[in-house]
Amino acid sequence: MFPENVTSESTSDTKTNNIISNSDYIHKTLNYDYDKRQVIIKNGDVDLVDNYENVRNWIIKFIRTPIDVMPIYEGTGFGTSAYKLKGSKAISGMQFAQIKKEIQDGFLLNPNILAVTDFDMYKENKSLIISVKVKLQDGYILEEKTEAWNIKG
Repeated sequence: MFPENVTSESTSDTKTNNIISNSDYIHKTLNYDYDKRQVIIKNGDVDLVDNYENVRNWIIKFIRTPIDVMPIYEGTGFGTSAYKLKGSKAISGMQFAQIKKEIQDGFLLNPNILAVTDFDMYKENKSLIISVKVKLQDGYILEEKTEAWNIKG
């Protein structure tokens, strides 16, 4: 699922420039706008990221991917069952616990993520919102809040 570890040219260990300090885990990936559902293009070239934005994009992709639905992800543990909550009026304790566990276990597939430190999930209008805090290998705490899905209409 991930390319072989490649040592990054950047060996900066400061958090101010948003580079993850453990260069063994940095991979360049496409920058993606999940709201517009398109790859970000800058100056005519595909925008590649190898900083915290890389991990943020991975988290959003993980949360929005239905687990074991698409053949490419079957059996990998990548994704959540949040899509099963579409149309339900409330989130049961069992559903909450299941999705929380899927995220806690699944996020460890990303070598940059050390642990999920906080998790929340709630319905807002016709959307399911998932909010997470993760501790990265360099100690940085990354927060992400995203729509798992939204029913239009």
